[in-house]
Amino acid sequence: LLACTRADLRSAVEAGRFREDLYNCLSVVHISLPPLRERKDEIDSLARYFVKLFNFRYGRSYPGLSEETQAVFLKYDWPGNITELQDIIRRIVVSEDEKAVVREMVGGRGPSGDSPLQFRVSHEGVTSLREIGRRAAKEAEKGIILDMLERTHWNRRKTAALLQISYKALLYKIREYDLDR
Repeated sequence: LLACTRADLRSAVEAGRFREDLYNCLSVVHISLPPLRERKDEIDSLARYFVKLFNFRYGRSYPGLSEETQAVFLKYDWPGNITELQDIIRRIVVSEDEKAVVREMVGGRGPSGDSPLQFRVSHEGVTSLREIGRRAAKEAEKGIILDMLERTHWNRRKTAALLQISYKALLYKIREYDLDR
């Protein structure tokens, strides 16, 4: 079992906010990994890896990141750590629009109108982390579909092909997310 947290579990156990038996099961081997902003020398190799991964996964042939994008990546603070880097590379490879994704990163607005590349999901009245995650995934999916529709000038067949889903599935998603122009 591999588990990851930002919390200091030892302190949480001592404060009675985390079960000691569970802590003991999880802490067989402890690896402390600094945030990505403190490991900027790894960004380039991680980015190349994710480009290759998503090219393979989505049947793309994205050539790699430009020098300008690499420079932006080195200056960026990476509040979402490696997961954020992975999501940004996925968007670049799928949309094949590096400049738009980077523009959102450095000060534009994401598809939901919130801060760059972050989807704000209301969790009011919801206590289940699973439900919050489900909502966040739906919001991200909606944003990517909308981005692709706009990129293809609302050509739904081309959008479905780029997203590697059936035309019927795309029509269902457009209705589900109320994305009609």
